[in-house]
Amino acid sequence: MLILAVDTSTEFCSVALLKDEELLQEINDKTPYSHNKKLFKNIDTILNSNKIEINDIDLLAIGSGPGSFTGLRVGMSALKGLSLASNIKLLPIMSIDAVGLAGLVELEGLAGLEQFQDSIITVLLDGKQKDMFKATYELKDSKLEVISEIVIKGYDELEELENRSIGNIPKDIIKIKDYYDEFFPRAYYIGKIAYQNRDEKVKDLDIEPQYYKNFKISKSKKVPLIDL
Repeated sequence: MLILAVDTSTEFCSVALLKDEELLQEINDKTPYSHNKKLFKNIDTILNSNKIEINDIDLLAIGSGPGSFTGLRVGMSALKGLSLASNIKLLPIMSIDAVGLAGLVELEGLAGLEQFQDSIITVLLDGKQKDMFKATYELKDSKLEVISEIVIKGYDELEELENRSIGNIPKDIIKIKDYYDEFFPRAYYIGKIAYQNRDEKVKDLDIEPQYYKNFKISKSKKVPLIDL
């Protein structure tokens, strides 16, 4: 099964091509907030370099959040369009879940999921309003299991954790032990989770981003040209 996976929930634009759970190619574009300019270009790059047409893809997977409101809308709209135009099944995968799987695999430095039955990890993703999305996971029977659902915490509300934690918030902000930063939702892990859930039934037009909080409009700091 060929899987094209995308995540645009953070400033990174992540695109991956998988054959079942095996990674064929991944692009993690670190150009800040350029999803609308880079997403289709990066998809084309991966398809062309692997000599694959979009109609060869068996499954599409999109990171559904939580994260950037604009980024999530860009990625979701793009993959919905591909799904409808090419009649390819689209699976939404929680972006924060992908970070949990990445941490459980990469911190151990091993690839075999079966070796992490007792591993537990907490994910802390930046909410960009001096807050974070927090969830805890473990691997059970080679599949990611949610121990605690997503909650929103302020930077100053985070208590010391009993288990290891990872995320994309700088270490100088999250001053707790056993915390590893520079983890963001990668399309590779979106695709791995999608493969495990490939038989799940979805209605593509009903898929929506999972924001987990309301959109807030910040007052511009720019000096107006005309003072009304």
